[in-house]
Amino acid sequence: MRKILFCALIVASTALASAQGTGAQLLQKFNNALYSAKTLSVTYSVTVVGSAPISYQIEYAKPNLAKIETPTERIYADGANITTFYKKQKTYFKKKQTEAEFVKAVTKGDLYIWAPFFSDKITGTFKSVKSLGTVSRKGMTLQKLEFVMPGGRTNVVTYYLNNTDFIARQAEFSVMTGKVRDLVVLDAKSLTVGTADPNSKLFAFNPPDGSRELTEAELNAGKWYTNLDEALKVAKDTNKVVLAYFGADW
Repeated sequence: MRKILFCALIVASTALASAQGTGAQLLQKFNNALYSAKTLSVTYSVTVVGSAPISYQIEYAKPNLAKIETPTERIYADGANITTFYKKQKTYFKKKQTEAEFVKAVTKGDLYIWAPFFSDKITGTFKSVKSLGTVSRKGMTLQKLEFVMPGGRTNVVTYYLNNTDFIARQAEFSVMTGKVRDLVVLDAKSLTVGTADPNSKLFAFNPPDGSRELTEAELNAGKWYTNLDEALKVAKDTNKVVLAYFGADW
């Protein structure tokens, strides 16, 4: 997952100890609030500290519908296929929607925070969950919640949950990579959960005029391969040359 800013407030050890008992309950409320909804619509930004923000717009619906928009692409999951449209190239790639492919699409990178909408198991893997009391941000009273992501490294995450519906409006992640701490901040500009049945047409992909569908060989033509036979096949299918890179530890 992308790394996100950890900016915990310093509190007295006695106050922290008294707040820790409610951390798991708050996290469960966040999970339940997303998982119990029929639809979810969020516009939010993710900012690597020192860089420009990246904008996201997601539309989710039960049981397995999604539309995800970033500055470079739009992803549609309509229950039968997952289609990725590449805006600049005006090309798209379509593949069959399986459970594994769908889970991968909605849990990668900066989308991970909203994954409990589709699964009630996501937050159960978090460790050392602590409640750090309430803070006021953007005119809202938010419950501050800190925990450690699974994975064996010091991946500390802070969620700021709305005090009314217990859904996160901001998040901060802190991950150590070697001796460097990577920092990113997530901020929800708008968020709506719904209980009505979704409009399935919202998740249908309609190729824009002038767009072209990519073959699997074209999609993978630019990536590095570790299997020579596979690389040769793709090169033949796309009429490209093969660059073989050799190396050794010595």
